[in-house]
Amino acid sequence: MKTNFKSVRRILSIFLTALLLTSTSCSKDPVTPPIEEIGEPINPGDGKIETAPGIDIDEVEKDNGEVGLMVNAREITKKGYNTAFADILVEATTGNFSQIDLPIDEFTNMAVLRLEIDDLTEEQEAELRDGVDLVVTVKDDSKNVLEVLNFTKTSFSDSPDELIMPGEELEDLTDVVKFKSGIPYYIQVYSDDGKEIIGGPDNRTFNHNTSLSQNIYFRHSAEIDYTFDTSTAYFFEEIPGKPGVFSFGIKDGPEDKLYAYITVDRSGELQIQTRANRKKNGVNTNTSDFPNYQFHIEKVGQGMYTFSTELPSFDKGTLKRAGEHGGRFGMSSTRTEPAYFRIISLAVDWDVQELETRFTQPILPPANTDAAFNSTLRNCSSGELVQTVGQAETLTSTTFTAWEDTFSVSTTDTYSISATVSAEVEGKFFGKKATVGLQVTGGYQFSKTETETNTRSGGLENSRSVTISTERSITVPSQRATQVSDLYQTYRNIKVPFVQRFRVRGDFQEDGSPLSGEEILTQFNFNSFSGVVTEIGSDFIEVTIRGTNTIDRLIDTRTSADNVEPNCGS
Repeated sequence: MKTNFKSVRRILSIFLTALLLTSTSCSKDPVTPPIEEIGEPINPGDGKIETAPGIDIDEVEKDNGEVGLMVNAREITKKGYNTAFADILVEATTGNFSQIDLPIDEFTNMAVLRLEIDDLTEEQEAELRDGVDLVVTVKDDSKNVLEVLNFTKTSFSDSPDELIMPGEELEDLTDVVKFKSGIPYYIQVYSDDGKEIIGGPDNRTFNHNTSLSQNIYFRHSAEIDYTFDTSTAYFFEEIPGKPGVFSFGIKDGPEDKLYAYITVDRSGELQIQTRANRKKNGVNTNTSDFPNYQFHIEKVGQGMYTFSTELPSFDKGTLKRAGEHGGRFGMSSTRTEPAYFRIISLAVDWDVQELETRFTQPILPPANTDAAFNSTLRNCSSGELVQTVGQAETLTSTTFTAWEDTFSVSTTDTYSISATVSAEVEGKFFGKKATVGLQVTGGYQFSKTETETNTRSGGLENSRSVTISTERSITVPSQRATQVSDLYQTYRNIKVPFVQRFRVRGDFQEDGSPLSGEEILTQFNFNSFSGVVTEIGSDFIEVTIRGTNTIDRLIDTRTSADNVEPNCGS
């Protein structure tokens, strides 16, 4: 489904606002408890039904579960690498459990090592559950090693904690900075701790008619109304032959351009050309000829960037806030930390399309067998007898669905994307394979303001009731016995990781021209996107957003009424 985002200016952040969960058994028809009509027996007996123990629950076939490991290579994939295989060296003494070239799912970025409990000896299970040392290697599709990590004493279990491969030493290949020519971008400044947007560089001093240059001052966010205030908006031009190096400035009319630059004196202050400067020069400055007009924009954290000068005299250092209370910007400052920026466009219409959901089959615990009703009804009288059995009883199954990645573009209004997350859990109930389908239908509401930074998405929980027993009447013929049971099996505390895929496009509002894939990716990076970019197209990107369904219990039922030996004379 598709949603068009118009009049775009606020920061979008995924927040799950509606949730509908249904669960169905896909491998067999639902079982309805047998119900005998209550009425007068044809040949009523003169005695009473005797009750005896029912089915031995310990003899009911059940799934003994699995233990295993989950390797999460998502952080490496986020940096633009194709994570295709994982080697897991298991340093165990009771057997060889190592796996080579385990496939890593291209969208969930997970590799799973699972072992059936029934295939392990008690000694092997005990050693693996107690914990063993591991060596995990992640490789690309050509089997080149991307990262190797050692994990000490790690336990095999059901629904295990994921082994995170952080890829800290790998270069970020998605650190792309591309700006669409002619689009105004707002430069915003982070607080020193990087937790909030506090303002931006003010360009209003450009309109001076006598001074050739003026300082660019810091302006607080409380003074800026992004609906109409462009005092912190600039256009960017990449310097030819210098990827990631830009000039930036403002347009003063259709043709005149006034650029920001670093003064070449010892102060190294950030200034902007004035109208008087442009009038004196007669032409726009060719910023390719002047290193002090050139700035290297570099990612240093999620959504956080620095500006570095190309001037050798300042060792190509980073721009800092300078002056009393940080009211200016420059290279020479008593502050040691650089100023941290983000650059967002408020002039783009966004189009987001949901593509599909992928999930990882969980490593299941042992199934538990319980009885809501379990008894043998024995009629040793001379006629038929009727007995009421069972009771109206239900259990609640609760699923908590949480989104763990942030997904944001920029808009002035509140919008949402309707999306459906589907997953299937395959288990064994009463000795037969069964697939339980989970479906989550929700809306992502986007309501961040222009100066808010993203936080991780929240989640909601939803519950459904499962009938495990009903009240009904059973007619037992004379000298017969009927074994009646309402059994149910449950898997408890299951984690189902999933990702959802989206395709994103953006058009410049002024003329409808499309942004390139790299220009879209740049905006996602500035807006603290924490998902994975799976494809960068000519005018789109495709991304995945990670989440987890946590299910307190999966339930299936079995109702039976079987004739057994009455043993009336014994």
